[in-house]
This record gives sequence, C-alpha cells and structure tokens, in this order.
Amino acid sequence: MIGRLCIETMVRLKRLTGLRTWHIESLFVAAALILVVVLTGRRDSLVEWLGAVAVYLTFGHASVSFRLSEAEERRSTREVQCYRKARCYFLGKEACWFLYFTVLGLWSALVGVFVFLVYPLWRYAWINRVHSAHQPPAETHSDQREPV
Repeated sequence: MIGRLCIETMVRLKRLTGLRTWHIESLFVAAALILVVVLTGRRDSLVEWLGAVAVYLTFGHASVSFRLSEAEERRSTREVQCYRKARCYFLGKEACWFLYFTVLGLWSALVGVFVFLVYPLWRYAWINRVHSAHQPPAETHSDQREPV
C-alpha cells in the first residue's frame, strides 16, 4: 500500500514538474534531512549540518551505484562480475551504521540510515513499475530520454 502510494506520487510529480526520478529522490532526501536538523533543535550545530550534507552526498552516491548495478544486470555480457555484491555491502554497512549512530545519538545520520535501508525497496518497486508499464528500462545519457 505504501509502495503503491510512493509510486503514484512519483509518477504525478514527474508529470507535474518534468523532473527526472533521481531529482525527485534527491529533493525528498534533502527535505527529510533539513526537517530532522530543524526539529531536533540542532539547527545551530555545524556538526549536525555537516552530517546532513554527508548523508545527502552519500545518498547521491548510492543512487548512482544502484542505477549502475541495475544497468549491469540488464547487460547480455557482464563486465563487472561482482556487481551483485554491491547491495550486500550496502545493506551490511547500513546495519552497522544504524547501531553506531544510535549509540551516539546522531539523528541526521539515523535518518540517512533509514533512507538507505528503504531505498532498495523503493528502487525494486519503481523498476518493476517501469517494466510492467512496458517502458524501456535502460539508463540513458543526459541528452537522451528519462532514466529510470
């Protein structure tokens, strides 16, 4: 139910704004991080803002990594044999970070862990939606059509 709502919201936002999927994902993550910094009362803490920026940049890296792994999966001849390990390492490190950040009470970082643990589920649902709608799933260059 939540997955379907997220997908329908993404479709509507893409239609309304003309933005690409990764733009909307990035805006969502930035908004969530800003909200947490402000609501936790740490808006004057440079360390908390630094953590929020680090989480945001790490999300960007993860977003690209997932798309590269998905593209490798679709290739008829795989050039990177260990591409499947990317998700395992990704989820393992997030589990460790969750424990570490919980002990230290680093709330922006914990929001990042939540985002990163939910992101694979989101990508799976979004890619399945794209495939079920019979849209070409291939990632493209910036001068071509919208990447998934």
